[in-house]
Amino acid sequence: MVKKDNLGFGKRSWRYSIYVEDGVIKKAFIEPGFSDDCPDDPFEVSDINTMLEYLKTLKD
Repeated sequence: MVKKDNLGFGKRSWRYSIYVEDGVIKKAFIEPGFSDDCPDDPFEVSDINTMLEYLKTLKD
């Protein structure tokens, strides 16, 4: 949990996306800069396009 009071969010989870298969985390995309009251709200690697591009690499 991080404090995001400076941006009006309060306490929240840091932004991330994860790929889970059968209950096992296979890949995590975690935004850089984890800190309380970070001056911005990064959304560079946890977005849907990053995840979709990763999933395309898993083709059998």
